[in-house]
Amino acid sequence: MLKALVCGAGGFIGNHLVSRFKSDGYWFRGVDNKSPEFSRSDADEFVVRDLRDPSVCHEVVDLVFTEVYQLAADTGERDTCFL
Repeated sequence: MLKALVCGAGGFIGNHLVSRFKSDGYWFRGVDNKSPEFSRSDADEFVVRDLRDPSVCHEVVDLVFTEVYQLAADTGERDTCFL
C-alpha cells in the first residue's frame, strides 16, 4: 500500500492533492495547523498541529512513508493584526 504524508493538507492545494490521489489507492496522513476551510479532508488521518514545532514533526513521521509532500508554509494568517 502506498502511504503518503501531506504537510499543509488543510490548504487549497494540499486538500485537493489528497482527494485526487485517494482514488489511486493511497493511504494519507494530512498535517496542518488548520482544517480545510471548505470541505472535509479525505485523508485517512488528519492531524491539526503546528509543524513549526520540531516535536510535532517527529510525532507525525512515525511511519515509513512512500511519498512526502511538503506544502506547508508560514503564511502569516494566524499572526495578522488588523488595526
